[in-house]
Order: sequence, then C-alpha cells, then structure tokens
Amino acid sequence: MLVSIILFILVFSLVALAHELGHFWAARYFGVAVDEFGIGLPPRLWQKEGRDLKISIGSIPIGGYVRLRSSEGRKRLDPKSLEVQTPFVKMVVSLAGVFMNLVLAFVIFFFGFLVGMPPLASSIQELPTARAETEKVVVMGIRQGSPADRAGIKVGDYILKIGEETVLTPEKISEITAGSAGALLRILVEREGEELTIETRPELLEGRGSLGVMIDSSISKAHYAWWATPYLALVETARTTTAVGKGFVGLFAKLFTKGELAPELTGPVGIARIAGEMASLGIFRFLQFIALLTINLALINIIPLPALDGGRFVFASLEAISRRRFRAEVENLIHLAGFLLIIVLVVFITYRDVLRFFQ
Repeated sequence: MLVSIILFILVFSLVALAHELGHFWAARYFGVAVDEFGIGLPPRLWQKEGRDLKISIGSIPIGGYVRLRSSEGRKRLDPKSLEVQTPFVKMVVSLAGVFMNLVLAFVIFFFGFLVGMPPLASSIQELPTARAETEKVVVMGIRQGSPADRAGIKVGDYILKIGEETVLTPEKISEITAGSAGALLRILVEREGEELTIETRPELLEGRGSLGVMIDSSISKAHYAWWATPYLALVETARTTTAVGKGFVGLFAKLFTKGELAPELTGPVGIARIAGEMASLGIFRFLQFIALLTINLALINIIPLPALDGGRFVFASLEAISRRRFRAEVENLIHLAGFLLIIVLVVFITYRDVLRFFQ
C-alpha cells in the first residue's frame, strides 16, 4: 500500500502541476500577474519571493496551485489583475490548464510509442505502421473469493495455457472456462518472468463457468515507424479523450436520471490502488494510466461548474455577451460554494473507496 501511495503522489503531482503550468504560462503571456506558484498544498514548508513571483513548497505533497493577481478588496482595480482583462484573455487562461493536460497526454503517447508502448484506445490494426511484437492475455482484476483468488492467481499474471491448449485471446479463455464449471483446470501463468502452474476449478456463475478474473489482451510491446509517432500520438490522444468523454456522459446520465454515483467513479484512495496495480503490470501500463489520468483531469475541469475551469470559462463567456464585468467578490463567492460542493463529493467518494478497500 505504501508503494501505491507514493506512486499516487508522484503521478497526481505530475498531472496537477502540468495543469497549473498551463494557467501560469497563459497568465504570464497576457500580462496577468502571478503572485504565487505553489508546489504541493499549504501549509508551506518553504518559500522564496522574487521580484514579481513567490514560489512555495507545501507540506501536502499533492499537486500545486497558481495564485493570480486579484483586485478583490482593493479600492482601485490592479491593471495586472485577472479581473481587468478582456473576456477572451479570461477564457484562454481558464482553459490553459486543460490544454496542458492534453499536451501531457500527447507527450506520453509520443515517447511511449517511440519505445514500443501499445496503444490505449486504438487497436493495433487501426494505427498506420503499427504492429504487435508480442501479445499475451493479462489478468487485470480478480473478484474477491473467486476460484482464481483462492488459487493464488494475481493481477499482472499472464495466462499462457489452460491444460495443453495455448491461449492467445481473452475470448478463448472465456470459451474454455464457460463449459468447465467444477472441472479441474491446470493453468500455466507467467509471473515476473517465471512460469507457474496453478490448479483451480471454475465456479458456476449465471449459468457459465467462471474463474472470477477480468482479463484483457495485452500487447507487451509494439513497433511503429519513428516518423509516424507524432501523428499516431495525436490520434491516440484524440481517441482516448473521446472515449473518456463518452464515459463521463454515461456517468452524468446515470447521476441525473437515477440519482446514483456510478461505481466506476473513484477518488484519491481508488486512484492510489489503481496506480499500484498498473505499476505491477509494467512500465507501459503505468504510462497509459498516467495518460488516462491527465485526460480525465482535463475533462473534469472543463465541466461548467463553479470552481472548475469550465465554470470560469462560462463566467468569461457571459461577460463577453453582456459586456458587463462581474464583481470579483460575487464571482469568487459562487466559486467558493462550488468548491465546497466538490469537496463534499470527494469526501463521499473517498469514504466509499475506503469501504471497498477493506471489504
């Protein structure tokens, strides 16, 4: 668990700092003063003040923040504050963090493809010049108390054979186990480079034999033409973003139609657990996880709710339409209310994740 926590801190900090750098660079480009760039969250452990910028390191080593100049509480508007900027500048600054998260995903796919990382949202056949060098079936998850769990199969194991039959696809494994409820199966798995034979009996579940594993076809290494990697990385970023976006639509549809938070929705505890699991599957899976997380953060922030970048974008858009500047105090109060609502939601999801962890 300690390894998972450390990985979570490193990954989330990378993704969040990329987001904040987007706001920072956009603000500086348009002449908006940045009063503080924080690495980690307060209380501050260290800080250094320059001529026009304070850099600080917080005691909570997660993410970071950018504090832009504000005219709130001042008698006169500061010409370098965000409030006095045009709606266009406010829109760009508000969405710059989202843009940087997508850039980070592109960079991960680009360098990942250079060293042979398999695609995440695309099949290998969909990408020009791409081909699989090696392909196996990997265990992605195990149901607690299932035959696989009792037999000692672990997340990250590669299933090579069932009996004397070599298996190359998840569909083949499902076909074999579906008709083998109660029968003794000898399963050859590869774990950390070593081959092990595990015996277990599939249980009858919903009329079919089941080992209780979630499996996927894993291309352990792929090959791409080096000159095509920028284009392929761009395509993969777009396809992954589209897939995640469709997932969000489904989550919100369920929330507003049934009043339920989908079980797939997870918080810091769940992300930490997943980070540990992905790291155990190898560097390529871990890189894919980081790309997926940064795209998730981008799409979450673009939701038009107060306190999120999408909410700030809406305020800037309304200002452009009405040609009237909102009072900073009023806008900040609305964003504060949205922030408190998000905190309550995160606490609830984290509580649910903790209960799952100890089940």
